[in-house]
Amino acid sequence: MIGYSNDENIYDENSFPDPFTHPEECVLSLGISHTWLCDPSRFLSIEQQINIEAELLKIRDTNFHKCSNNSVYYYQVSVAIVPEIFVSKNETYENAAQQFSEKLLRKWGIGNSPCHDGILLVYIKNLGKFVIAKREGVEEKYINENEIKKHFMNIYFASGSISRALIESISFMNKKLPSKPTELTNTAKMFLILILFYIISIIILYVTTLMYSKSL
Repeated sequence: MIGYSNDENIYDENSFPDPFTHPEECVLSLGISHTWLCDPSRFLSIEQQINIEAELLKIRDTNFHKCSNNSVYYYQVSVAIVPEIFVSKNETYENAAQQFSEKLLRKWGIGNSPCHDGILLVYIKNLGKFVIAKREGVEEKYINENEIKKHFMNIYFASGSISRALIESISFMNKKLPSKPTELTNTAKMFLILILFYIISIIILYVTTLMYSKSL
């Protein structure tokens, strides 16, 4: 998209804030070095922003794949909530929204450089559009844009909440992307060991009783 608007609430990919370099323009939290969410118009409360950040962190912490030299890399997902985008006269709203999202994805540098696996979720309020932009390294078998869009819009229409629709959609992606097995806590491990010892002791007792009864 080429051109700018004097309205500060109308953005293109160049004027929209970068959460990795100017987090103070994106979220209500202060004193942070970066964020994975940008909501410059403050559509979300600080609690809602924190909850979305927590869901994004869950993906970075649990969802992974192998690429490049067969090394393990964790997926990275960011969110942009945009009040309005600049649309040139020759563009459709659909094309403008998609182009804005894809350019923003590359500008922010989301994803692991060896893998080209970044994902950006964009909600454009004035158009009522939800866009999923992803790099070529994100496997189609895990992330189906139409499926996630439908999930988002269903939640949004039912609840009227951008925050809830985003959280549910990110959680949906978390379940779709490959993830590492959940590790057992020390308490759970100890519990399983005790169960194992109990089963073994029952077997030993049974065998001993059987052998004793045969010897009589």
